[in-house]
Amino acid sequence: MFNFNNIITYLDYITIIFAFCAMFASGYNLFSRRKDMEEIEIFIINKDKKIKLPIRILRKNITRAEIKGIVSDFEKDHNFTISYLKSPEFLNDIFLIQKGKKDVLVIEIKEYDKFDFNENDMLIKDLNESNHDFRDAIDK
Repeated sequence: MFNFNNIITYLDYITIIFAFCAMFASGYNLFSRRKDMEEIEIFIINKDKKIKLPIRILRKNITRAEIKGIVSDFEKDHNFTISYLKSPEFLNDIFLIQKGKKDVLVIEIKEYDKFDFNENDMLIKDLNESNHDFRDAIDK
């Protein structure tokens, strides 16, 4: 007949092996996701202004739609056209930020783009008027 003690012993061994595998998988997941809670700064470069947006977004939440929504909040009429936001370079920058290889998003507005800053918004900081070195912030 069956020896239940042997079966239970083997099931214990299997349970221990799976518990160790789950522990290692959990540790790897924690290690690989450690940068997800970092805040990403967004800069907008216009021909005459260099602006740091006051909103920071968590790395894990950064998407194309989030960036477009944030940018539209700082545009005067909420109707803008920025060629960079339609480019593969933008999607690559989003991908690099999500992977943790880039810590800053820089949106460059060309002279043919339609984007007017909301001048009444006092939250926007023009980095040209401050003592802050703009390039140092971008190069982090």
